[in-house]
Amino acid sequence: MNYASINPDLESLRLVVWLSGILISVLLAVVGYFLRQQGDASKALTDAVNKLRTAVEVLQMQGTLKYPVIDNSLKEHGQKIEDHENRITKIETWHEKVSRNERKRPAN
Repeated sequence: MNYASINPDLESLRLVVWLSGILISVLLAVVGYFLRQQGDASKALTDAVNKLRTAVEVLQMQGTLKYPVIDNSLKEHGQKIEDHENRITKIETWHEKVSRNERKRPAN
């Protein structure tokens, strides 16, 4: 086939250019639509990450506020346990002394 002998008329060329322009416009519109969707998704993701960061900061702040309270409670409980331990030791010591004294007494 000899392409040099093909000589399209002006109307055919205009039709090809017009159809090509419409096709390019439609394709650009599709690409633009998907880019917009991607931008919206990125914005939503950024908002979610910011909310998550804020939530984590709030939880960390609450944690730092709770630790002193928990530490104080544990310290108080530890002191009570030590006090009870000392009292039990005194009672056991007293009971041992009384038991020894009773064993040493002569039976009547």
